[in-house]
Amino acid sequence: MVKYSKDGSYTITGADIDNYRFLTLKSALKLEMLGIKRRGASALSILKKEYGFKGNSKKVFAEVATLIGQGLGKTAEEIQIEIDKQFLKMK
Repeated sequence: MVKYSKDGSYTITGADIDNYRFLTLKSALKLEMLGIKRRGASALSILKKEYGFKGNSKKVFAEVATLIGQGLGKTAEEIQIEIDKQFLKMK
């Protein structure tokens, strides 16, 4: 569950924590594919270690996007649009 406050902040609770983390790792992997570096473990290595994905970043990204789409009955692009709309509502 996501709880929004009047000051524009939000809190993610319950089972949604894992879902949002998975979405965040997908976005981080996309940034890594564009060449942006981060400290610590890469999103690719986290996805491989914690979720058992195999292959290069493009293959893992495609599998993650497919899983997200299947889980919600939507494409990864539709999911990202919904998330963006939620952030726009808060402003």
